[in-house]
Amino acid sequence: MKKMISACMALFLAAAGTDSLYIKTEAASEPVRILFTHDLSDHVNPYKTLDEENAPAALGGYAYLASAIADYRTNQSVVLDAGNFSCGSMYASLNSSKAADLNLLKQMGYDALTVGLNDFTYGEGKFAEMLKSAGNHPALVSANMSFGAGGTAASLKEGWGAAEGSEYTLVQAGDYSVGVFGLTQQDEKYSGEEAVLTIGDPLEAANTAVSALKREGADLIVCLYSTDENDFGELCNTAGIDVLILGGSHQAESNYLKQGSTVIVSSDSYGASLGVLDIDPESKSVKNYENVTVSPTQYSASESIASLINTYTSEINSSVMARFSLNQSPVFKAPYSLTTYSRMASGKGFAEAADLITDAMTEAYDAPDSDEAKPVSIITESMVTGTLIQGNVSAEDLFRM
Repeated sequence: MKKMISACMALFLAAAGTDSLYIKTEAASEPVRILFTHDLSDHVNPYKTLDEENAPAALGGYAYLASAIADYRTNQSVVLDAGNFSCGSMYASLNSSKAADLNLLKQMGYDALTVGLNDFTYGEGKFAEMLKSAGNHPALVSANMSFGAGGTAASLKEGWGAAEGSEYTLVQAGDYSVGVFGLTQQDEKYSGEEAVLTIGDPLEAANTAVSALKREGADLIVCLYSTDENDFGELCNTAGIDVLILGGSHQAESNYLKQGSTVIVSSDSYGASLGVLDIDPESKSVKNYENVTVSPTQYSASESIASLINTYTSEINSSVMARFSLNQSPVFKAPYSLTTYSRMASGKGFAEAADLITDAMTEAYDAPDSDEAKPVSIITESMVTGTLIQGNVSAEDLFRM
C-alpha cells in the first residue's frame, strides 16, 4: 500500500513539475485554506540536521512556524495539527505545570489538534497533568478515545474534561463551517477492560463523527488521524470525509493523494514544513496544495512567540538544567556528524546515534559488587529522535537524541 501511495504521489509531482499541485476548478467560491502540521514532537526551537551536501542546517522552530502560518493565513483559514505534539525536547519538562506546547500552539493560531500515541511518552498521568494545567489552548479532538475508571484513568478523564476535549469541533473559516474530528492509532496497551485508556475502532468512530458533523451543518469535514499504519483506506470510503490529514510516518515525496472523494495529505515532522491546502467548499475540489519549508533562513521569528519561548526557556534553566549543573552553553564540540545524508535518505539516519546511546548506557552502568554479568543495552533506531551534528552540541541536542 505504502509503495503504491508513494508511486501515485511521484506521478503527481511529475505531472505538476513543481513542489506545489495546482488544480483548476470552475467553482466561483473563495477556497477554504487548511494549514496543517503533525508530529511537531515538542521541537520548540529549530533542530539541527544535514542538507543534501552534508552541510549542517537548521529547520523548524515554533517562532518561525508562527511566521509561516501568519504569512499563509487568509480570511477563510483553519490551522490544525494531527498529533504527537507534546514530547520530544526539554520543553516537555514543563508539560505538567505550564502545558507549554498547548499554550504556544494556541498563541500561534492553531484551532484544533488531535492526540497521538507519542503524546503519552511520559505516561498517561503526565498527559493528564498537562491537560489540567493548560490555560489557553486549541480545541482537543479524538473520536475513538475513551477512559477507564479509578486512579490514573480518572485523572485522565478529569484532565480531558478540564481541557474541554471532545470527539469533534466546528471551526468557522470565513463564511464556512469546517468540521474537525480526530483519530488516534490503536495500540494493544490501550485495549481491554483494565486499560487506563481505550482507543477504539477508527472506522466506527469516523462514521459516528461524520454523521454528527453533517447534522450540525459542516460545509467541510476534516479528519486528523495520528497513525503509523496504512489502515486509512476504508476511512476514505466513509462518505463525508473531505480531507484526511495523516500524522505519523507518512511523509511521502509530494505528500498528496486523492482516494475516492477524500483528499489525503501529510507533511514533514518536527515543524520542518507547513502544509497548505486550498479546497473549494462547494465542489470539494483542490485548488492548490503545497508544503512550505520552515527554517530560520526562510522566515524571521515571530517576536511574540519568541518572547513566550524565552520565558519557558528561563524556567527550564532554573528548574531542570540547574539540577544537573547545565545551562544553554555547549556541552562539547562534535568533530563530525554522526549521520550522513545518504543514511538519512535510506532510512538509517539514527543508527550511529543509537550505537552511541547503547555504548553510553553500558559505560555508565554501576554494577554492584555481586553482579558479575556484563551490562547489555539495546536501543532501536525508532527510539532515537535526533542525532549529533558537527559543531557545538548543547544539552538540548542530547535531550532530543
